Amino acid sequence: MAYNIGGMLAQSGQGIGRTIGGGFADLGAGIGTGIGGMLTRRRERQALEEARKIINQYSTAGNINPGMLTKKAQEAEAAGNDQLAKLYRQGAEQANTNMVAGQNLTAYNQLATQAGLSPEEASIGVRGLIAGQYKDPSAALKGTMDTQQMVKSKANKEYAVEQLKAEGLEDIANDIERGLYTDAQVGSVLANARQAKAAAEQGQAGLEAFVTTAGLSDTTFGQAVAEGKLENVPSSLISKMATEAINERQTTELVKNLKAMDREEAKEAAELLELGVITDEGAKKLVVEGKRGPKISTSNMKQYVLDDGRVVWGGDITVDGNERKAYRDPQNPNNIIDLPAEAVELKGEARIRGEDLRLAGIQLAEEPKFSDLAATDQEKAKVAFASKYNELITKKKTNEEALAGAKAHALSLIEQKTEEGIKIFGLEVPFTGETTTKIKENSSKDFDAMWNSYD
Repeated sequence: MAYNIGGMLAQSGQGIGRTIGGGFADLGAGIGTGIGGMLTRRRERQALEEARKIINQYSTAGNINPGMLTKKAQEAEAAGNDQLAKLYRQGAEQANTNMVAGQNLTAYNQLATQAGLSPEEASIGVRGLIAGQYKDPSAALKGTMDTQQMVKSKANKEYAVEQLKAEGLEDIANDIERGLYTDAQVGSVLANARQAKAAAEQGQAGLEAFVTTAGLSDTTFGQAVAEGKLENVPSSLISKMATEAINERQTTELVKNLKAMDREEAKEAAELLELGVITDEGAKKLVVEGKRGPKISTSNMKQYVLDDGRVVWGGDITVDGNERKAYRDPQNPNNIIDLPAEAVELKGEARIRGEDLRLAGIQLAEEPKFSDLAATDQEKAKVAFASKYNELITKKKTNEEALAGAKAHALSLIEQKTEEGIKIFGLEVPFTGETTTKIKENSSKDFDAMWNSYD
């Protein structure tokens, strides 16, 4: 079992490179104008570019040499360039960190092999070391073994929920309790949540390393981390987004496999999974039960937002000859649940997909008004963002315009939050859970009039 240690540590050099780029403004401050100033700025740029290359070279696995970077810092100090000396010293510190991390990973690999762990099982400890969750190889091995034991435990879900709540990760604990993750996924959800939280507490370099080791570089979350958009976001919120990103990758693979199956129920499961109105477990149950499930027919199916912020797939559903207003249980689509009177119909040409809600969460994460909301309120704010974003896209707005407009819309609704609730989609959608607005079947005309007044 072997891991590409150099690749895992490469992100650290990139973080230092950005620091140098940011430091250029300080280095250039106070330099005069005119030809003399231009020549000085050119020399400063050359010095920065040289420093960038040297720091990347001596802080990357295989060539790590903190002593060389310390020497460069001393030379810069002797030349009177304190700012450049500071950058070299930061590079030396990162090189030391990478050197220790490389030694720890090598030692952990040996311990994991001796313990008989598979590469997939051992990856828990690898990510934990990179994220800073574990301080040494022995602690990483113990944490990995404990996680494996917990996965096999009958009290798996209860234990994970208890641990997550104790570590301030209530939102993820609530997701587990709501059934968003299968029993088989709970162990990895707990491990990933802890590692993401630890990485966020390490700062930008820690987050980038986590994204690389978790294979999330091509996800919306990974791209946001690479662009530095989540630097000031609370670690608990980052942990939730990272956990969702890992699950998103698994869901994408499941959708691909379902679409490849030549079965009507598999294609239906793939469509509902993409909309985010059923879970991975629900999709599997829909396919496995197939024709054996109850005889279900549907009409006027639309997306609705429940009082807890969840988006569900509901409408006129007939089960074994009995029709009612209901929605399909996300964990088991063959289980039909009555649609609450408080449910809010999502209107518009474009449907909200699971990935739209994840995008909304990332775009709103750095806003204190959003991060300060309770979990249920955050879900509703994400729905508001996603709905407005899709509306603007269908109106031929650019992606940048749609993102800006959706964020402004969601933040405006959050600002209007009162004990009576706030207005989303032309209806009263309570953010506090204290009041609700009932949607009566005989008031569809009033409903449409109210909705159209907000166009």
